[in-house]
Amino acid sequence: MDEKSLVRGVMALKWEAKYRKRFSGEESESRAFLAVPERLDEDIYEAVLQINLPGCTVLDIGTGTGDHAIFLAQTGYQVTGIDIAASAIAFAQKNAASHKVNVSFIVDNILSSSLKGQYDIVIDRGCYELIAIENLEIYLASVMRLIKPGGWFVLKTARRKRRIEAVKLTTGLNVVKLDDAAYTTLDGRVVKARILVAQKSH
Repeated sequence: MDEKSLVRGVMALKWEAKYRKRFSGEESESRAFLAVPERLDEDIYEAVLQINLPGCTVLDIGTGTGDHAIFLAQTGYQVTGIDIAASAIAFAQKNAASHKVNVSFIVDNILSSSLKGQYDIVIDRGCYELIAIENLEIYLASVMRLIKPGGWFVLKTARRKRRIEAVKLTTGLNVVKLDDAAYTTLDGRVVKARILVAQKSH
């Protein structure tokens, strides 16, 4: 096993532990997670609606407990949700079953993704900002591979200029929207964010 694979394996174990503590009710882990709204994050949902591809394929990176993916599936999209933590995916699968919707939830690491298909829209709310700086290009290359020609990337991330610049400079995506936003963590902190919407060339 090379060093990069080892680091990714450690990352998976780290998030698996965090989700297990979260599900057991340990409040000490609340700072690690964004608050899960009762519906899809309004900034993300507005962007998806403006793209205006009803019923298209959507990939939700870092899907966690699946709430965003489930909401999109309820509104007619064909959704795949991926997360590095197996316990999160197991919870998301039960969550989808309880809502009687069909979502493909898969344990997958975006830095070494095993996904083969491409998607009309790829969304990320909170995963990108957790990627180490040295892995940003790997993350973005993986995202580019997973977006169909003419497809879209919708990203909501903490307001860190270097990360936004990486999207602009390394992907070749056409950024059509970049606005200030915010989100709330599970422990109630409000974090400044940016919402980016970009299209891949045909």
